[in-house]
Amino acid sequence: MKRLLHLILILMFLFSSCGKPNKEKNSEKQTKEELEVQLKTEQPTAEKLLSNANTFFSNKKFEESKKEIRILLNKYPASNEVYEAKTLLDKADVELDKIKKEEEKTIEEQKKKNKILIEQAIKKMRIKVDKLEDITWYHDKTSPQYTNYNGFFIYIGDRGYNYPTLRLRIQYKDSKWLFIQKYIIYVDGLKYKTIETEYGDVQRDNGSGGVWEWIDIPFNNDSQATVNDFDIIRAIIDGKDVKLKLIGKQYSKVKTITQTQKNALKNVLDVYKALKGEKY
Repeated sequence: MKRLLHLILILMFLFSSCGKPNKEKNSEKQTKEELEVQLKTEQPTAEKLLSNANTFFSNKKFEESKKEIRILLNKYPASNEVYEAKTLLDKADVELDKIKKEEEKTIEEQKKKNKILIEQAIKKMRIKVDKLEDITWYHDKTSPQYTNYNGFFIYIGDRGYNYPTLRLRIQYKDSKWLFIQKYIIYVDGLKYKTIETEYGDVQRDNGSGGVWEWIDIPFNNDSQATVNDFDIIRAIIDGKDVKLKLIGKQYSKVKTITQTQKNALKNVLDVYKALKGEKY
């Protein structure tokens, strides 16, 4: 009796083991069939692709329309929708060509505007060409030509084949030395910029009973900076009361940025923008 019971248990185990793989195989087979049906269902028909292409075309999305048409022509080259698809493809190409021509026209018009801007702005400039260094310098006509004059101005250096550069120049002329160590710009009572100097930054000279000190530095156009030099100059141009404090070794002086100097700053920025726009 015990042997018989033991035999029955073995047979039951064997039958259950044999049944598992069959169930798993059937399950796998069912999953594959479902996946194939799903893929067939998700495949867009030629009619659907053409409908998509027409919708994109109506919404002026011509590149997207062409993409749907290419898929249709590739997958269903013998379908009834091919003729209409090819006609729509030609229309999309015509519309894209119109857009391209409009863009080219806009670019040309902008170039013409920039050329006019350059001509108008340059009339206000004093131009000096350095043939040896292959560079053209642009100064506003009201800015001092010589170092022994007080001045606060910017000017442009343009090599013609690269981006034009801007420089800031501050000139101090008096009967007594300041030995300037720092410059501070105030716009309508707010401290906008402090220019710290190092040894050799400030140049000095004297003659005919007068002394003069000046600094000539490149423009800081760091777009990541909280406030760059373009922001400072624009604030000066728009400011009602702009002061420049020159701090020396023992003494300091405060000078007012005049309206003439503000106008000169704007004129130079206009030329800079025009030159940069013309080339780039």
